[in-house]
Amino acid sequence: MNLEELGNIGEFIGAIGVVVSFVFLAFQVRNNTRALRDNAEKEMAKNTAEALLPVIESGDFARIFRVGLQDWDRLDEDDRMRFSMHLFSTFFYYQHLFSRHRQRQIDAEYWAAQKRVLEWYLRQSGVRRWWPKARSRLNESFANFVDNEIIGADAD
Repeated sequence: MNLEELGNIGEFIGAIGVVVSFVFLAFQVRNNTRALRDNAEKEMAKNTAEALLPVIESGDFARIFRVGLQDWDRLDEDDRMRFSMHLFSTFFYYQHLFSRHRQRQIDAEYWAAQKRVLEWYLRQSGVRRWWPKARSRLNESFANFVDNEIIGADAD
């Protein structure tokens, strides 16, 4: 075997090494992406649970939440402020989910389930009264999504 043949064999072995490296890298990227999505979903579930804590732990806030969902006008000024701040927190969360969904960073099935909860909120008359005052404080793309695909879909 001459030097040229040894060089060809070396190139062939090197090419196989590159292909194996790419396959390994593809598996690593796929596993890392899956792990990132899993962690993101765990974090979102944790955030949802934390957002519900005031309703669960405080009888006073549970009353504000229940009344606010039904009839914004029955709340006094202080209770309206507390309910409004809770809704802002909730809607900023859904705005974040909407953005992550558009960037394909969360699972479509997870987004669909969360969208149904957002739709539930927006079917409540108290939230419908709050929404026109609040929409300008949220991202325009999210506000338009809510107006066109959730509120607009309910009108049909």
